[in-house]
Amino acid sequence: MKNRLQTVAVLLVLCIGLNQSVHAQLELNCDNDSTGLIPLTDMGYTRYGPFRGGLYPYFMNDIPETHLNKGKALSNAMVPLNNVGDVDWEDGNVLVIGMGGSTASNAYNAMVDSLKTWDYVGVNPCLKLKGLFYGGKDLTTMIDTTSTDYWDYLQEKIDARGDTWDNIQIVWMQTHTELPIDDSILYIKTTVNQYITLLQRIQDSMANVKQVFFTGFHYTGYTHPSHELYEALAEPKAYWGNLAIKVLIERQIAGDPALAFEGPDKKVPWISWGPYWWADGTNPRAIDGLTWSCEEYRDDDTGGGFHLEESGKGKEAMMFIDFLESNLVTGKWYLDGAAWMDCPDNVRSGHPHVSAAEIQAYPNPASDWLTIGMPQEISGEVYCTLASLNGQMVMTDMVSLDYGHAFTLSTNAFPNGMYQLTVAHPEGIYSVKILIQH
Repeated sequence: MKNRLQTVAVLLVLCIGLNQSVHAQLELNCDNDSTGLIPLTDMGYTRYGPFRGGLYPYFMNDIPETHLNKGKALSNAMVPLNNVGDVDWEDGNVLVIGMGGSTASNAYNAMVDSLKTWDYVGVNPCLKLKGLFYGGKDLTTMIDTTSTDYWDYLQEKIDARGDTWDNIQIVWMQTHTELPIDDSILYIKTTVNQYITLLQRIQDSMANVKQVFFTGFHYTGYTHPSHELYEALAEPKAYWGNLAIKVLIERQIAGDPALAFEGPDKKVPWISWGPYWWADGTNPRAIDGLTWSCEEYRDDDTGGGFHLEESGKGKEAMMFIDFLESNLVTGKWYLDGAAWMDCPDNVRSGHPHVSAAEIQAYPNPASDWLTIGMPQEISGEVYCTLASLNGQMVMTDMVSLDYGHAFTLSTNAFPNGMYQLTVAHPEGIYSVKILIQH
């Protein structure tokens, strides 16, 4: 993983690094390296005020099975669409767009740059990843009914690149509200209501949109008090924003009519979490050790402690890709496979169609150790991830293959259950289910 992060950082430095020197310095609030707040993934059965921990209902980090199956069914039904929304295996695509402001754009574009570096190896050849960002605009602007400026701007971007609203099937979003609200309950309630209005607008505008994935902000405790957006962005606002996403998703799972995503009364797409990036500064997140150090943030007047430096963007890019690869809903349309064999071979040069049968895992079920046998043409290092079938990442690592084109993993630290093992290499991405039984 380290090598991939370095590649992403180098690319981003080459693309935008020269422009950073023109911005004034705004010293970061590096002393505020933690807040004592607990990441949602680490809360267990504790609460934040009236709000339960966990990403999903009942203090859980795993998506409920019924909602998961609904998302998987939508993914399984996806096919390439052309600009008028018709099925088209020659000229159509599965279009994923990113929405939000500059922070969302930074993360999304870093992810796409990383995929370009790897020549989209193992990715669905009919997939298109494009941004539809508008820097400096928050939820209040996105749902403003007194002005069409926001959506007119997006329309110009879509028209300029030859896409249409009818072509969009998947949305990833990271945004917030800049309303001056200092009460956590009112802030979260207001943000949720704004999200509902926005989701209904998205459904009305994008006739074929099926899924929306939400990611909240990373840690924003380093934001300088002199920054013009300090009150809107500094902690605990980022923490509250993540809680709002949790509440929003829980309301759809509970059957809120305003968030109906199927049937004759459908109002919005199916929604779920994207990658969850919040950690309490330098306090390691218990679930995976994630931290955010002050050195990972920009200190100019356009960044001010919430925009990341290249190392931070690279870290988010890798977490983004890990999510897309391992999540049981996104993996259906993100990864290459038999479902996409009718995509034109020349969509991307050298794009491999990978068969899961080309990777072997033994013993399976595994108790203490697991050996992974790779195809003979694969050598060197591979990027390995292990995730529960509900999409919870439990391991990411770069490993070296031995002379038998294999590597060994210890499974002692992982609870009993079924997992998805994914191995990435420039020659392709390989995946196999693993059962761990101690």
